[in-house]
Amino acid sequence: FSSVAYSPYTSAIYFGGNNGLYKITPDNISIREVTSDNEQIYATQLELFDHRIFAITATNTLLVIDSNDHVTTVKDSKGLHLYRMCPVNDELIVMTDRGIKKYNSRSGSLISTGILRGIKSEEIRDIKPLGDLLMVATNRGIITTPAKENTIAAAPIFNITSISINSREYIPQKRHDLGYDENNIEIRYSIIYYRNPDAHSLYYKINDGKWTHNSKASGALKLASLSPGNYKIAFYIGELSGETSIIPTDTITLNIQPPFWNTAWFLTMVVFLVVSLAYTYYRWQTGLLKKQNQLLTDKVELERNLHKSVLTSIRSQMNPHFFYNALNTIQAFIIADDKRNASTYLSKFSKLTRTILEMTEKETITLAEEINALRLYLDLEKVRFNNEFQYSINTEQGIDPEITRIPSMIVQPYIENSIKHGLLHKNGEKTLQVYFCKNKGNLSIIIDDNGIGRKKSMELNKIRTDKHKSFATKATMKRIEILNKENKNIGVVYTDKSDEFDRPAGTTVSITIPLIKE
Repeated sequence: FSSVAYSPYTSAIYFGGNNGLYKITPDNISIREVTSDNEQIYATQLELFDHRIFAITATNTLLVIDSNDHVTTVKDSKGLHLYRMCPVNDELIVMTDRGIKKYNSRSGSLISTGILRGIKSEEIRDIKPLGDLLMVATNRGIITTPAKENTIAAAPIFNITSISINSREYIPQKRHDLGYDENNIEIRYSIIYYRNPDAHSLYYKINDGKWTHNSKASGALKLASLSPGNYKIAFYIGELSGETSIIPTDTITLNIQPPFWNTAWFLTMVVFLVVSLAYTYYRWQTGLLKKQNQLLTDKVELERNLHKSVLTSIRSQMNPHFFYNALNTIQAFIIADDKRNASTYLSKFSKLTRTILEMTEKETITLAEEINALRLYLDLEKVRFNNEFQYSINTEQGIDPEITRIPSMIVQPYIENSIKHGLLHKNGEKTLQVYFCKNKGNLSIIIDDNGIGRKKSMELNKIRTDKHKSFATKATMKRIEILNKENKNIGVVYTDKSDEFDRPAGTTVSITIPLIKE
């Protein structure tokens, strides 16, 4: 048995424990079990109050047992964690996880009380009255407190000690204006309450959201990966003992600006450029189709020109990601007031755009034209890598680039693939070599990079959420397929390289094209 209580009114002794609740009376020496609705009562504490026996059970229920052993359940006790109960003067005080309550004999329920305000209920072990004071035995020692209800308590002091933005300390202000990437916030605070430092905890809400309890009474509020926007954070202090009164304290405002590419002016500029390019492309494509339609004379010529229009449509597609990156780089130079680089980069970008548009009108181009377009493209890509990227383009002696012709825009998509899937994810020096040479009456184009290799690239693509398949590569493969139907005999071979430790060391692409001269 873990608890015992004696009722002088019935001369009965009650024993409670893991085996149930039992009663012994003077007129009946035998032990009789007391049950509730024929269910055993496992009492962890028994107390005499108001001529009745009160029992706290192992299931956290407060029961009242009258002289006839009739058992009733105290209202509002279910759902609470009951730590202990103590008769004090004319009241039964019950310590719960929602604060200190007292038993109301009229309503048969537990109600809040101002006695022992500021003392954590789970720490109380016993209470004894001493005049106008209560002697409270706690885990920390003896505490004296007024026996009458204390309706006015000294307010705790709340203080924001510091604010950390992306792990950098700042002096806390009422308002902080931050960049879009300054979005990991930690607000450190302290609560000073000399009577009982742990008796209060922090509640906070953001803008018009719900109040949220922060677990520690003295610590930090962490807000990670906040989206751009305005955040008004309000702080309130509430007692851990479960009192309903909330003490207003302080507020702080965080204004996180959106990135420049999400601003109205930048989006307007991009839309304007895209619309302008789309309109130019539409006019050019419409004129080209009209010219082709005039050349259609018979069924055979119609089929041949249909192939040409398919090829022209494929050639006319320009990578939107490359457009975006180029415009983004130009924008960065303009913002940085780097007029020289902005002008140089814009000039190369316009030359490359014009060159690609001119190439789409030709079935074949000279090797010199292809090399010039590749240099413009690679110079623009080089800026993105902060000069960590180096390339070389070489031609074997005996090949005259001015008279050697190849199908237009065959090489660039494979170079784009080497950069995007091989070199972009490589740490350290990034190199790309392009070599034009003869091979048994054919022209061989060797594209060699020291990137991460195709296997590693495919592994990275599997875990990416924005899986993107290169339109240029797909279009080029389709174009080669159509050209081969006209006996062009173009072949593409991939070779995966590895170092002496059998680790991926890059990729080599070999393109074989029949040698054509003017």
